[in-house]
Amino acid sequence: MKRIITLFFALMLIGTTCFAGKAKVKVTSGSTNCLKEAAAAIVEFDFSATTWHEKENFKTWCGDQYDQRVEAIKTQFESSFNEKTKGMKIDNNAADAKYKIVVVIKDLDRMQAKWGNWGQGTFLTKSVITIYDKATNESLCEIVADEYGTGKDYDYKDGLGKCFKGLAEEIMKL
Repeated sequence: MKRIITLFFALMLIGTTCFAGKAKVKVTSGSTNCLKEAAAAIVEFDFSATTWHEKENFKTWCGDQYDQRVEAIKTQFESSFNEKTKGMKIDNNAADAKYKIVVVIKDLDRMQAKWGNWGQGTFLTKSVITIYDKATNESLCEIVADEYGTGKDYDYKDGLGKCFKGLAEEIMKL
């Protein structure tokens, strides 16, 4: 009986470590200390090389809804960042901003929900977020989102917005 119980716990331990997965949002260089500082930051989003499903140009794929989707991403990221922060605040109108945050969005994707309602998907991003000292243009922190996903929704604009809202929340946890 003891052997069976020991085997059971060993299998549970192995199963837990196998399914734990890797961190989807992590700091790859520098420190997040600047996020805790009470200072203003401006944010720039770079969609110049963004792809959809790592295949098609995002702007081409969106067509006439490109501006709405980009605005949803920017608005949700900025509002969530400012809501969750205990230090740095995004203020794109601040002339005396100490930091510049550059969000380079490499790829956007949507995974179809496996369970639940058909048509509802999880939106994913591969992005690099770099925080610079605005005065010196020195990179202080680089954060990588590797297929970070959240924002289950039927609507692409709302789902992409929710994905970047969640990404801002994850950054604040670092």
